[in-house]
Amino acid sequence: GLDIYGPKVLVRQFDLPRLKAGELKNALQLEAVELMHLKPEEIELDYQVLYSSKDKAEGIFVALPKKLLVEYIASCESAGFSLTQVSARICSAVNSFLSRSKIESNTFGLLIFSPKNIIYLAGFDNYHCLLLREINYENLDDAAQEIIESLRYFFGKSLSKELSEVHICGELQDKDILIAKLEKELNINTQCNRAMANLQDVCPA
Repeated sequence: GLDIYGPKVLVRQFDLPRLKAGELKNALQLEAVELMHLKPEEIELDYQVLYSSKDKAEGIFVALPKKLLVEYIASCESAGFSLTQVSARICSAVNSFLSRSKIESNTFGLLIFSPKNIIYLAGFDNYHCLLLREINYENLDDAAQEIIESLRYFFGKSLSKELSEVHICGELQDKDILIAKLEKELNINTQCNRAMANLQDVCPA
């Protein structure tokens, strides 16, 4: 398996009227073309529907230049590996955490700190993913403001009346001030999983 991430990899949520599979992929392809400024034939795209009703479909899609994907595959093959699946790193990291962690609440935020100055941010309301973001940062104070604004949006959009809670793991060293700021600004509880303090424990190679 290969986890991909970086500025050329587009990860976005979608909220569209319910469409047939082919029509949905075409709609997402058009959005990827607009955001990536590439021709449709130059883009590789995959998506996952997380919630669907009679009228709409919501989920996540990932897009990247086909040229980049070919380079990834060639690197794997040259190293003697057989590639069976490709996923965006943020999806893999969140999924790995959820599969390893027992969370009693069904409405919560999730922060995963990478040692490479990347933050994976997700929000679930009644098991429905309302928020998914990858934040690249140089200054932790600037990252804190982005996190606060994103979580404020998430908890404001949530229909649940449960106590707001954010689970935190990954590279936690020197993050105590940031965590305290989140609790104060958003009036939330945080739970730091220091047993999974290394991102490799959350998102193994």
